[in-house]
Parts: sequence; C-alpha cells; structure tokens
Amino acid sequence: MQYLKIRGFFWVLFSLYGFSIPVSAVDFIVSEVTVTDSSDTPRTQFSSTEPINLYVKCINTKLISRIDFSFTIKDPNGKSVLSHSGNSIIGQIGEGGASLKNLPMTFYTIPGTYTFTATATSSDGASDSKSITFSITSPFITLFYPPKDLRDLTDSPLTFRWVGSGAARYLVSVDTSSGFADPVWQDMTTSSEISYPDNPANPRQKLNAGTVYWWKVAGLDTAGNTVASTQTPFSFSVKAVSQSTTTKDLAVKTFGFLDWTGTITDRVTAPVGQDLKIVVQIENTGNTTETNVPVRFFMDSRQIGEPQLLDVMSVGSVKNIEIAYKFQPQRQGPLVLASSALLDFKDDSERNNLLTKPLRVEMETTDLGGRVMAKDAPNGLLEGAMVAFDGPLAKGEVKSDVMGNFRIPALPIGLNMTYKLIFKNPPRYKEEQKTVSLLEKNPTPFDVTLEPMVTITQEPPKPDPQRQEPTATPTLEASLEGKVVDADGKPIPEAAVSYEGTIRGEVTTDEKGKYLIRKMPLGTYRIRGAKPGYDAPDPVEAKLKESKAYSDLNFRLVIKVEATESAFTKQDAWKILRDYIKHRKDFMDAIEGYDLVDIESIIEIKELIKSMKSGKTVLWGARMVDE
Repeated sequence: MQYLKIRGFFWVLFSLYGFSIPVSAVDFIVSEVTVTDSSDTPRTQFSSTEPINLYVKCINTKLISRIDFSFTIKDPNGKSVLSHSGNSIIGQIGEGGASLKNLPMTFYTIPGTYTFTATATSSDGASDSKSITFSITSPFITLFYPPKDLRDLTDSPLTFRWVGSGAARYLVSVDTSSGFADPVWQDMTTSSEISYPDNPANPRQKLNAGTVYWWKVAGLDTAGNTVASTQTPFSFSVKAVSQSTTTKDLAVKTFGFLDWTGTITDRVTAPVGQDLKIVVQIENTGNTTETNVPVRFFMDSRQIGEPQLLDVMSVGSVKNIEIAYKFQPQRQGPLVLASSALLDFKDDSERNNLLTKPLRVEMETTDLGGRVMAKDAPNGLLEGAMVAFDGPLAKGEVKSDVMGNFRIPALPIGLNMTYKLIFKNPPRYKEEQKTVSLLEKNPTPFDVTLEPMVTITQEPPKPDPQRQEPTATPTLEASLEGKVVDADGKPIPEAAVSYEGTIRGEVTTDEKGKYLIRKMPLGTYRIRGAKPGYDAPDPVEAKLKESKAYSDLNFRLVIKVEATESAFTKQDAWKILRDYIKHRKDFMDAIEGYDLVDIESIIEIKELIKSMKSGKTVLWGARMVDE
C-alpha cells in the first residue's frame, strides 16, 4: 500500500481485486440524522400533539470557513411542509452538527409517514444530505371491552381493552362515579390492554357484585401530558355467581393475508398496487347460534372498508371474512402495519373479540439490466457509461462494466412503477433517455447505443452553375501510422508523436499505442516519439514520395530511471506517477501539494502504475496519522 502525504492526512491508494471503487474526494459527509421526542429519546412514531427534536451530524476532513445546515420535512404526499435554514458552524476538522429543538407539530397535515432531510453545505460549495422517515398519527382512544353498560361480568381476571394511537402511555381509571373525582383504581401501561387485580390489597379496590363501575382511558406523551382521552366513560358491573346456562361466545381465532396456496400468513410479498386479500377467521365457541355480527378491521388505527356481517354462526362453526386491501406504499422497503380485528358484539367473553398483531408486506422487486454500446467503442461495447434511474420509489445511478453491461438491483415493480433512464458518457457521446415500466419480474434486457458528439460546421456555399471555376491542381498527400511501445514491447497510450517538414504538428497515441497522421503533403519529415518519464529516441527521417499510406514507423521508449536501484529517487517516482495520471484532472487536483512516501524502488513504482492501469488501484479517501 502506498501513501500520498500532507499535513497529517494521508490519501491512500488501496489495492482491490475483483471489483473497482469510484474515485472519491468528498471533504465532509452527513453521518447521521435523528428525530427524538421531548425527552430526547429517538422514536419512529409520534403524536400530532407532541413536540419533536431534529438532529444532524457531519464529519469534516478539510479546514473551511463555514458549514451551513438546512432542515426540510415532507408529508406522506411528498409535499414540503417545513423548511428551515440559518444554522451554521465553523468549518473545523472533525465532527459537528446542528439541531432544531422543541419543534411543534404545526407542519402536520395527515396521518402517515413523514420524511426529514438534513443538508450540509460547505462555504466552498460542496454539499451532502441524509434522510430518515417517521410516522405521525392523530391521537385517539376508542374503548372496546368491557363495552358500554355491560352487566354481570364473570371475567377473571377482568381485562380492559381499547384501540388507540398517538400516545406513549395510557392511564386507566376505574370509579363508582362517572366524574372520577376519587378513582377506586388507576394503573399505567404502554399497550392497549390491562388487567384489573383479582385480589387487590386495598379493600376499596375489590369489585362488588351489583355495583355499577365506570372506566376510562387517557393517552399521555413522554412528558406526562394528556394528548388523548375517552370521550365518554363506559359502565359495567360484575356478579358473584353465574346463573346462566347458555353461553354466547364468538372469538377472533386469527387473521392475515391469504397467499397463493390458500394459507393465512402474517407476511406476504406483492408488487405495488396489487389488491391483497385479508382473511379474518371467526369461531363460535359458545352454545348458541349468533346472527348478523359486524366484523371491523383496522390498520395503523384506520378502519379498512365497511364492517363485514357474519350472517349465521352456528355452534362450533368457523367462518372466514375477506377484506380487500390495496398495497400502495409511500417509500421503498417493507411495510409493517399494526392491525386489529374486532367483533362488534356483546357476549360472555368479549376479551377474545379483539385480536391485534402486526402484518408485514414486502415489496416485490426485480433487477433491470442491459448493455450500453457505441459504434466507435472497442467491440462496440462502452465501459464506464453512467446509467441514472429515477422512479416513484427508487432512484440512483450505476456504471457499465468492461463489457458494457449494467445492472440496477432491486427496483420495485407493479402498477405505475415507471422509471426514467438516462444513459450518458460525456463529453464524447450524446445523452440518451429512455422510459421503462416494470409490471413484472425479469424484464427484457435494456440495450442502448450512444451516438458520438457531432461537431457542427458551417455549410459551404452552393456552387453557382453559371460560374466557371478555375481548375485547381490537386495536392498530393500521404498518411503515416505506427506504434509507440515501451522496452517490453507493450503499447504506450497518450504518447506524443511530433512531425516537422513541409508542415509540422503533433498527434497522440490511442490506448493500443497506435498513432495516425493524415493529409501530409509529400516531402521529407523528422518524426519523433516521446512521453514524459521516458527517454525519447532520436528523431527518424521519413521521406514521403508517393501519395499512399506509410505504415510501421514505430518508436520504442525506455523509462528514464532504469539503470540501477541507486539511481532511483522519490522525485523520479513522483514525476513518473504525475505524468501517468496527468490526463485525469480530478486526480491531479486531489494530489496537489502532496509528496510521495513509501516508494523505495523503480520496481515499486512500476508495479503501482501497472496496478493503476489494470484498475486494481484507485485513489480513495483520507485518514489521520501521527507524524
């Protein structure tokens, strides 16, 4: 491993095998963005009534005057609902950041997933950004069990159940008065159910048969503030001994997606826009037949469709209720939905009338591939072409490999999954744009041929047929071609081949070391092959006597420092390396002001250049070391 060294930083040339990494010269990055609640605890779900904190951290590797930060939030529809700028720090080397604290939810529009993006911009124009998603719900609480005015409960233990969202904790209160001036019992939970103690230590808390009790639930945020509460408390009573000989008991056994095998599952993979089928399985475990029982289904606290009616449920029967759900994600990645099935029915065991569990939908994806070609590229296949893609749920860019092949992995497929593809390889080729709709997996390979840039020249005036033009004597011209190779006979690209005679000029060899000089008026020329870092041979005299193509005028260049190891210096190595990469302005700018260390011999510099030619060594990043 070799290093380029300056002021305690090292640019590292990493040797990589099997794949190549693009050149990077980023001075700083946004390393982390976070959304927290008022207690500074990171969360992914919030109530629309609580404040939040936004944080951004960045890592800077270059001393600059200032780094500015901007904060944006987009709602579930992609609309920008918050934009803030003005936070800045001095651009010192190391970690820094900015924050917005105690931000009220004035930007809230609808329940769903919001996207927070933080952008850092340096005073010299470089920038980086990072995003994170979080969900916001409107707080609400719906009491479920015991339902309103239910009498003579025999449950042991008695479990209170409700449907709620937007709160960090729930406070459950029980009292003999609907005013709750002095509650008989209170307890706190983070879930949507809690059990009343069977044998409370306080005699006042024992539930007495025949007494009417009231219960309610309040939702609290992390600071203990009430963000939601029961609109109307429910009453209930218990009885000491059950005298009923009949039992009314319907139960939600399970629910989930119905897959292609007919199995009810909690997880399914589907394309975007597909209509999924949810099945709720109900069983009559009582000893009476029940009719016209409504079944409700909730996802992320929202009811899906209208209630479905169970027409007739005979004793011991099991029935499935089907509910349609269209998969329409707002962002890429798996969708986890907090789901509940509810029997809107009063029976002798209502605690099994509600079942809550998460359902997960994986987005079905596919790879999109093809080839980028150009007529004047080697074998017609274009290496290093940029392929940018932009769609509803995914965007980015990839490059074509040595065979012109490209592959874009894991693109979501389905309804309206249309992607815009841009193929470019400036400045030599024209940009090409295509559009592709991915409705199913394994699409047809997408091949594109780029056209070379065309130099526009002024069209010469059309000849006048009435005018007699003097006949010009044609100029006799020839062409000259050959190769420039090194001491081992290997081609030297970008070597200069100059000529001086009737006319003078210079051409450059291609990647195969070949050169071609066209339209040379007949005469005698001095031809010279040269490249920095090599000892140039004496010029060769070429006599062009006929108008034809002259070939095989070749030059063999020998590297300047070749004789002995003792003749080799770091200055020689540095000059050879700079001469080799001088055509790459991004490389030259990156190493400006650097010195080369850990190069001890001409063999090492040869191996380094050989590795750079093969693509196994690239310029990458920086790291701090002790001087």
